[in-house]
This record gives sequence, C-alpha cells and structure tokens, in this order.
Amino acid sequence: MHRAVLDQFVQPSQPFTTHISRINGISHQDVEQAPLIPQVWERLREAIQGRYVLSYNLDFDMGKLKETARGHHLEDLTIIGECLMQRAMLYFDVTSYPKLETLCRRIGHPLPEQPGQTALDRARGQIDLLEAMANAINGTISAAPPSTGSDVDREDEPVDLDDLPF
Repeated sequence: MHRAVLDQFVQPSQPFTTHISRINGISHQDVEQAPLIPQVWERLREAIQGRYVLSYNLDFDMGKLKETARGHHLEDLTIIGECLMQRAMLYFDVTSYPKLETLCRRIGHPLPEQPGQTALDRARGQIDLLEAMANAINGTISAAPPSTGSDVDREDEPVDLDDLPF
C-alpha cells in the first residue's frame, strides 16, 4: 500500500505560464487559495526527514528546491535519495533522458496525455515504473509508438527564472 507523506498545493509567487501548467497539470484555480511556500516549508522538511526520496529527476527537483529556499531566505532541505530516471536509463539501457510517460507506456501503464496529466498521475507512474523494475518487467520497444523526437524529458531544460512557480 502506498500513502502520501505530504499532499499540498502551494500558491506560486507569480501566475503559472501555459508551459509550466501544461507540464505539471496544475491550474491557477488549483492554487489560488493555497498557502505560500514559506508557510509549508517546515511541513515539507518534516515529510522528507528520515525518508529516502525517490524522484524522477532528482537533480532538477533538488535544484528547484534550492532556488526556492534561496529566493525565500529559507533553510535548505537535506534530501537523501535516488534519481529514478537515472536508474531507469540503466535498467532499460537507454542513453538519452527518457520521458516518464514513454517508459510507463512501455511497461503497460500509460499515463494520461498532457495537458490532462497531473502530478498525481506522474507520482503513480513512478510507482508503476519502480514496481516494473523490481519485478523484472521491461516491456518492449515495440510497445511504444514510433518516436517523434519528443521522447526526451524536457524537465531538465533551462527554465526562465520568471517562470519559477514559487
């Protein structure tokens, strides 16, 4: 059984761009009444303290958390964990950064298409991917549609600092 240790929307310091909203599946209406990041920072720290964090692009996520801490004069979070994307690259023997949705489709657990894909969908996809790897399921290349050149995850692309949600 899987359970969330923290399920919290945070109000961005500026409105989401269409690009960011499409990536994370979160709309302005989802966050307009949410608390600001400084109000939930300690709860986030408590949620990850003593836990091994698994993230599908841990370096990206840690970088964004560091930028957020710096921008709000908050204490950095200590994260001990692993990058599921890097492990999946080894497991599936791919050399470019695979999109989570591509790997989920490959293992038979497709994610909803964007922009209908939410952060919760991505979290469930990461669990499905981890379980597939633990059970030696790797799907087949033919299980995925032909590549359109967009099977590389764009989460690690440079983001204009003005686009940062917190």
